Amino acid sequence: MFKKIFPLAFQGITRKKRSSILIFLVLLLSFAFAIASVSLVGSISKTNEEFRLNTYGEWYLAIPDGLEKDEAWLKTQGWAESIGISHYFGYVQTETGKTGIGTVDDHFKTIGRLKLNSGHWPEADNEIVMEEDPLGLLGYDYTLGQEITIPVAVPCGEKHIHFSETFVLCGIIGEYTDLWVLNPNSEGRLLNGAIVTENCADQLLKTAQA
Repeated sequence: MFKKIFPLAFQGITRKKRSSILIFLVLLLSFAFAIASVSLVGSISKTNEEFRLNTYGEWYLAIPDGLEKDEAWLKTQGWAESIGISHYFGYVQTETGKTGIGTVDDHFKTIGRLKLNSGHWPEADNEIVMEEDPLGLLGYDYTLGQEITIPVAVPCGEKHIHFSETFVLCGIIGEYTDLWVLNPNSEGRLLNGAIVTENCADQLLKTAQA
């Protein structure tokens, strides 16, 4: 009788062991799948967030007609971690529309996540960085170092003074002016798809006022 009991007991233990191992493996795989799913969802969310910021910038508030007093006010606000400034001096006319010409400071580049596709930011007063679309619409390719002559319109009083100016193309910037959504402003200022140095922008203003 004992000879029959021991094999049966051993078989029962073996079956329970196999069942326990199977349950353990199922739980382990379920736990691993849950962790992988959470990690994947988090990774996708992070990727989407980075794509959004790279496309539309990470700015919170924009003041298109901003004055020095607006900048001073923003600096008193605890939530304003950084303030970027873009100076609009006029526009470049293309076949299908306009893009602003002016300057942007380093904070604006960072907040807006402005990226150079090639080249460098303007250093000399005859250098210019442009977005691909307006550059192509003006009939130029993306060869750096080439001279480009662009039609510029600078506001002077209640009218715009139109003239042509020649620059050296030093960089190509990723598109952003057509992607950002800003409410219309009373002065009709545009985002700068053509970026020059401060001295160059001042000279454009002087040319229009001459």
